[in-house]
Amino acid sequence: MPEAFGFSVPTEVDQLADPSRTAVIIYDMQVGIISQIKEGAAVLKNCVELVAAARGSGYRIFFTRHMWLPLRAAGVGQLRRAMIWQRTEDSAKLVTPFMPGSGPWQIAAELNPGADDVLIDKITMSAFTGTFLDIALRDARIESFIIAGIALDLVSERL
Repeated sequence: MPEAFGFSVPTEVDQLADPSRTAVIIYDMQVGIISQIKEGAAVLKNCVELVAAARGSGYRIFFTRHMWLPLRAAGVGQLRRAMIWQRTEDSAKLVTPFMPGSGPWQIAAELNPGADDVLIDKITMSAFTGTFLDIALRDARIESFIIAGIALDLVSERL
């Protein structure tokens, strides 16, 4: 790998995706989200295959999980998102989705997060804002990541 100004500069995919410098991020593959997506089962199958390959190759694996604060403790962002997702303008009709510990909040059992995997709960759409993911990746000297899951178009708005 060429060196320039103190940096190793990857020029091949295998250099860029080296497990010592790359993480796998499985995004919001939760029971309550997968069931809402037409291709949810297919996305889950692909993520299961990716996680198995990543574990077999020694990649760090991070799972993100969307959660909600109790409605009375939620802020404007969460309340507005709930109103949009639940298709109501009446906040009295809102229910709290993805409460920690609930069935919909759980990562799909097929993905089987293990003791060496990291679970990141988030109350925003981005896993990189307001969570420890960025710090954990930097501390491990992760230079790239492979991301798969659901609602990735919303993630890209934050990167």
